[in-house]
Amino acid sequence: MKLPVRIAVVLLIIALGFGLIWGLAEYSASPAPSGEAYHLVPNWPGLPEGISIGRVSGVDLDSNGDVFVFHRVERVWEGEEFTLDFIPSPTVFILDDETGKSLKT
Repeated sequence: MKLPVRIAVVLLIIALGFGLIWGLAEYSASPAPSGEAYHLVPNWPGLPEGISIGRVSGVDLDSNGDVFVFHRVERVWEGEEFTLDFIPSPTVFILDDETGKSLKT
């Protein structure tokens, strides 16, 4: 194979590889926005009186759309060594996605 043909083959392989990677990235990307804007839901979440959410370390949704919030209300780490004390408040809230009402703790 002559040198210019080899260069053409290498360039063709690079172009095909780039096209394949671009196609896969485009295919796996998030769907286009639906046009709905985010909006503020007043008083969300609607927790019972005297209950608050502390430092959140995880949020997820279940198949019904309920929001699971994992938090540590009384745990504040300021560099000291942790003790294995009981956390008296609920550390997981399950909230209604529309109203923010607490379904379970």
